[in-house]
Amino acid sequence: MHPPYGFAPTRPTKPPAITTVVLMEALAIVFCLVETAVGLYIMVKTLSQPGDPTSLVVMTCVDAGINVLLVVGLGAAAILLHQGRPAGRILSWVTCIGYTVARCGCGGFSSLMGILYRSGEIERSDFNFGPSVWYVLGALELVAIALAIVIVVVLLTRPVRQYFTALRQA
Repeated sequence: MHPPYGFAPTRPTKPPAITTVVLMEALAIVFCLVETAVGLYIMVKTLSQPGDPTSLVVMTCVDAGINVLLVVGLGAAAILLHQGRPAGRILSWVTCIGYTVARCGCGGFSSLMGILYRSGEIERSDFNFGPSVWYVLGALELVAIALAIVIVVVLLTRPVRQYFTALRQA
């Protein structure tokens, strides 16, 4: 039903916070891909050396699988948010909370490597990498966790809520 005088209802203007969230989700996708690439590179390097790196292979594959799920979720959420669909906001919340839990609960790749080092399953001599690789991965994970938390908080702000409420009413 059209309003009087033939004017069609207008779509509300997308707040800049939505565009910012889409860009942050794209950055989080890049973090996931970089972490997976570095983890797979370390795994391949380790497999070429003598020893039994079974735990490393299993944990790297689990971490890569989690990252693939996160990349798909964040990518779909970013597309839906960019289109102005409320499902994008919900998917962003679910994926970012999962992202944070995966990083804090499972610990991400660098934390898993630290656990393996402490447990003695992997000797430090098994790797030809300096400690800087672990610091880079750890810093990457801390930034990724902060990014996921900021995405959730930004999606809870008033302009975003008003935008999706106006969309529902239009």
